[in-house]
Parts: sequence; C-alpha cells; structure tokens
Amino acid sequence: MCYRLATATGLRYTEIASVTPGSFALGGDHPTVVVVAAGYTKNGDPATLPHGRELAEDLARWLDGRPAPAPAFGLTKKGRI
Repeated sequence: MCYRLATATGLRYTEIASVTPGSFALGGDHPTVVVVAAGYTKNGDPATLPHGRELAEDLARWLDGRPAPAPAFGLTKKGRI
C-alpha cells in the first residue's frame, strides 16, 4: 500500500513513514488527500497531496482499525519495508 501511495503522490520514504491514519482525508464530500507535516518534508513546508478515489478506498480499508497516533505503515528507520 505504501508503494501505491508513493507512486500516486511522489512522497519520499521518510514522508510516508511519518504519516498516520489521521493524515488522510479519504472521502465523503472532501477531496482525497494525504497531509505530511513540515518536519518531514524535504523543503520544510507542510504538504497536502491529492490522490485518486480508488487509492482512497483501498487506504480506508488498510487503515481501518489502526489508531490515529500510530504510523500508517510499518516502515523501519533504515529504509527497508
């Protein structure tokens, strides 16, 4: 799932490792986006990146039941999945 997110948004490894379930807006009347905090982006600015509806549906299933403060993906600090 993190590879699909990376392909759809262009996010880097550390940016994806930083996102939590609360980082996503996945449907309803809102655009489907992921928000990355400024401390994790290359340029130091917060990033709000859109992604497609199909990915949003799959992410919603992936994230279902995961606590909001926990990382959305189990990425290690060494850059290995």
